[in-house]
Amino acid sequence: MSGNKNDEAGAAAGMMGAGFLAVLAFLFGLLVFLAIAVSLIYLFALVSGKEITLWGDTYRPSDALIAYRNGVIGVAIVLTITVFICEFYSMAFPKEWLSYLMAGGYSVGLFWILGSGDDEEETPSTPVDYRDLQPPLSEPAEKPFDYASWDDERNTP
Repeated sequence: MSGNKNDEAGAAAGMMGAGFLAVLAFLFGLLVFLAIAVSLIYLFALVSGKEITLWGDTYRPSDALIAYRNGVIGVAIVLTITVFICEFYSMAFPKEWLSYLMAGGYSVGLFWILGSGDDEEETPSTPVDYRDLQPPLSEPAEKPFDYASWDDERNTP
């Protein structure tokens, strides 16, 4: 047995866990910041009534209300799931989490639904070219059925 009683492995695992949580907090903040930015762009498009194109993405006024609705649906879904889990495990709902849950739910709802939209632009379909079809070819005449005779084997080459 080793006489080494220090707990370096536990400290290393704790540091890795803290680093992982720090990365998650950074990604959460970035997601919320991007959701606020996209919401403001949609607000400008809605107020101006014109399409706004930034970095190759087009923000239409018709999509603005849909995006806001999806964000509110995301908030409702996240809060409902959180309350259900808290009730299922008999936990008290932490009121400190409310603003984070709402911001995260809005962000997830906004980007989840925006990402599931059609990537293709709406273009009118080209008319189908119907050409006069040629009449079908006549079927080849089939060879009439021949009954076998007793001497078929002798007549084959």
